[in-house]
Amino acid sequence: MIKAGIYHTPDVPYAYAIDENTLYLKIQAAKEDIKNVTVYYKDRHQYEKPFQQVLMNRIQGSEIFDYYEVELVNVDKKFRYFFELIDKEGNFFYYNERGIMNERPDVPQTFQFPYLCPGDFYQQVEWAKDGVMYQIFPDRFCNGNHNNDPEGVKPWGERVVGNHDFFGGDLKGITKQLDYLKELGVTIIYTTPIFQSCSNHKYNTKDYYEIDPQFGTKEELRELIEEAHKRGIRFVLDGVFNHSGDDFFAFKDIMNKGEKSVYRDWYYIESYPINQRELNYVTFYDRYGNMPKLNMSNTDTVQYFLDVASYWLREFHIDGFRLDVCDEIDHGFLKKFYERVKKVNPEAIVIGEIMHMGNSFCRGDELDSTMNYPFRESVLEFFALRKMSAENFIETLAIRQHSLRKDLHKQMLNLLDSHDTARFVTDASGQKRRLELATVFQYTYLGIPYIYYGDEVGLEGGNDPDCRRCMIWDKEEQDTNLFEHFKWLASIRREHKEFVDGEFNTLLAKQQFLVYERVLKQEKSIVFLNNSEEEKLIYQLEEGTYCNIRNGEVIEGGRELVVEPMDFMVLYALKDL
Repeated sequence: MIKAGIYHTPDVPYAYAIDENTLYLKIQAAKEDIKNVTVYYKDRHQYEKPFQQVLMNRIQGSEIFDYYEVELVNVDKKFRYFFELIDKEGNFFYYNERGIMNERPDVPQTFQFPYLCPGDFYQQVEWAKDGVMYQIFPDRFCNGNHNNDPEGVKPWGERVVGNHDFFGGDLKGITKQLDYLKELGVTIIYTTPIFQSCSNHKYNTKDYYEIDPQFGTKEELRELIEEAHKRGIRFVLDGVFNHSGDDFFAFKDIMNKGEKSVYRDWYYIESYPINQRELNYVTFYDRYGNMPKLNMSNTDTVQYFLDVASYWLREFHIDGFRLDVCDEIDHGFLKKFYERVKKVNPEAIVIGEIMHMGNSFCRGDELDSTMNYPFRESVLEFFALRKMSAENFIETLAIRQHSLRKDLHKQMLNLLDSHDTARFVTDASGQKRRLELATVFQYTYLGIPYIYYGDEVGLEGGNDPDCRRCMIWDKEEQDTNLFEHFKWLASIRREHKEFVDGEFNTLLAKQQFLVYERVLKQEKSIVFLNNSEEEKLIYQLEEGTYCNIRNGEVIEGGRELVVEPMDFMVLYALKDL
């Protein structure tokens, strides 16, 4: 046995409480090195009581590791446990908190999970994991009320130049297009900030309690949310709590009063007076002077923003927040914020903008989800840029999967692009077939599909600000075939719950060929993706009867299945009658 491959720790993501009686355990082993793994467990205080034993289930692993998992039940809520591993040669090994040994360990040497504390249970956001998210940049989506257009508004669809180009998109425009979004299969709307701000992107907030007049009024927001809820669509706001605008009242007070300001500890001020040319204070990103960084370890700052969250949750019944630059915010604040949000609305979702793995934020007490940029980067390299093989593609996804709790992984927001990136189809050199294949994977993989407005009709755009072009509403200019493709994907995900909650198992990952199954109890679907522009994908289909979900054709197994270049197939395994 390759001892270096064995790993477990009684902590997330290898051990955590599921509910008041159930403990989840996972152990890592070197690839194809172990025949089976058994966990021995019992109540941690019952020293004389014999151990119970359960064979662990092998699940989708990576190129170099296998993983085994199990859910243990103990009504007394207290666990001690160790692992028995049998290698391919039949040798027995035992693994506990002291390491790997050849003899079965004594009781005091076992791993322990002392108690399944109710405060540690994570509650999945059920409505979210079943859904499809749609991101809107409000100024560019739809102009529903020309009376609130800002001065100097540009003609719809004109070229975007910078952060002070305004096109008149607003809340009324989103309300007007709710039926469009419903038809697309959208169940969650996320808007970039709508609070008062001088820019078009609104990430430099002036007033966290007011809607920017160019977007409309609070009553129009209330109407939008009520109408969305009538259609089964949730609404998530963007919370910019890492930094404020430089015209926010607290920072203005510091600018006016210097060190005598009662708000001086709300920010990271290095010297006085404030110098916006030399920037003697910490800012967002690389010296963005109009976005001073907030000090979220300061009690008064924390309380202010907790109250901001409560206000929008209680008064407007929003369904959650997406937290901008989440990974630069104090963990202590995030825990308090999460607790406050769940206290006001236990079903609300808290999403973090994190452009890397960010595992320390994903323990279940700070965030419910993140914008899954690691997913995006892998999909981009495999489907759009053709820089990655299927083997490496699946490997990167496996690394991401096993870094997270299973329940949070199902809630990751699997985006292909956003307001901070070039459009996927533009990165794919305008080849929409690559986008279609990528979205098939996006909708049938673990996690929540995430659409950036306009992707569904072929809207293009390079890096910021070009990726923030105006939405295409002229039917003659829309790619309606692409829209129908997105609609179909939403429908199969809605009708086949294995794509939401099923296990993901790779059947083939080679060069540009990818075949995988999603299995939920007795339900199974198989997805075939041929990402090659020249070669056919030929796959020996196992015995059984299948339905091609795309066209309804019944296919008998036990033969070779052929998928043409740059094409896909989704089969549902029919049960024996």
